[in-house]
Amino acid sequence: NGAVVANHLLLDGNNDLVANLRYATTAEPSAKPIPHYYLLCMADPALRAALVRLLASWFATQPESVIGFNTAEAEHAEVVTLLGDGVSEETVSALQAAGCQVIDRRQDLVTMAEILAGVY
Repeated sequence: NGAVVANHLLLDGNNDLVANLRYATTAEPSAKPIPHYYLLCMADPALRAALVRLLASWFATQPESVIGFNTAEAEHAEVVTLLGDGVSEETVSALQAAGCQVIDRRQDLVTMAEILAGVY
């Protein structure tokens, strides 16, 4: 997807065109340092530990990822999965603006437990 710039166009007398071409490539965006980040956030911070306990065995079945509570850290991930009921729309917008693919799994603890148990 680079631009082509032609310099010093010459006619050689035989109706042929000789061109000195220089290709200016555009830099590819660098990959984000974190492939996948699970952003945990509860509306009631006192329930954070309960969320971690609820998801602990499920995390063990997921590909290796970063699990945390920090939105600024999550912005360095290619993919961010939102877990818990405390992630605001402003946070979602900020993650999208940072170029993250956002997977929205925001649920309260009871609904999350039901989903993990296969009841929901």
